[in-house]
Amino acid sequence: KMPTMAEVINQGAGRISTLRQGLNLELAFVQRTNKQGKQSTAAQMKDYLTGLGTKIQGVVAHAGMEGVKQQLIESFKQIGWDLEHNSPAGDLPSLVSLEKWLTDLVKKYFDAEQ
Repeated sequence: KMPTMAEVINQGAGRISTLRQGLNLELAFVQRTNKQGKQSTAAQMKDYLTGLGTKIQGVVAHAGMEGVKQQLIESFKQIGWDLEHNSPAGDLPSLVSLEKWLTDLVKKYFDAEQ
């Protein structure tokens, strides 16, 4: 049986909530790492973004998430990452740049006020 529109919307809202929580956790992790003054190597950043991309792909792969997926694909390009292929597509960010990008991403799409 096909889900009703209301069911799809509710599932979508749940997935957006999951995405918001996940991105907030990622941001908190990156902020802690930066406060400790740690630096990341290119290999570490690639591993981190691969993991982040895999998590995000899992959430946005569902019906009703196409718009969010497109926005995230565009956002990831800003940090040199191809979300569709989950691979580098340019210069990877520093931890500080990553923190700023994640902060902007959370504010832009996933602010609790929305």
